[in-house]
Amino acid sequence: MKNPIALVTACLILFSSCEMADENIPVTEFEESVALKAYYDVSFSLDNSARLFSTLTGESYAEEMVDETSGPLIDLVSITNEAFIAFTSPDDEQDDYEVPNASFTAIQHLDSPITAAQFDNMVNGNLLAEMEVEADNESIGISDFKDHIIVFRNAAGEQGAIKLRMLNAERLVVDIKITQ
Repeated sequence: MKNPIALVTACLILFSSCEMADENIPVTEFEESVALKAYYDVSFSLDNSARLFSTLTGESYAEEMVDETSGPLIDLVSITNEAFIAFTSPDDEQDDYEVPNASFTAIQHLDSPITAAQFDNMVNGNLLAEMEVEADNESIGISDFKDHIIVFRNAAGEQGAIKLRMLNAERLVVDIKITQ
């Protein structure tokens, strides 16, 4: 080592230039994905055999199957008939059903912030988590229901979307996606 000062200076320049190079490397930030649950071909009967649905269990229920224990699990109630398609909150006292220990679900039938294409292409719950849901107490005519999107927010704060797929004299078939 003939010149220790030159060696120290060279090391400082080398380390300083490495630190400066690191500052110029672009940092990619990844958005954390919101988990998504999806239920396909969910059937709601037009009679009372399966008008209630739980996003927690993924099952449809007849009103007589719901008691004080299962009542809080219900998120959606179909009040669809031959003239219109509509869902209501399980705690809605104005309809002809009773869900024990029911909680509130906000349901927006019109002016959905999500399109059918966005619903179909959804791989995580980010889009659902970011949307605003305004309960509107509206319904959809049976002539223009195909691929219509209804959005909702349940009592647990999970947000979801319902894609209307098929309606006949006996049942309404939908797909449902919801955040976890």
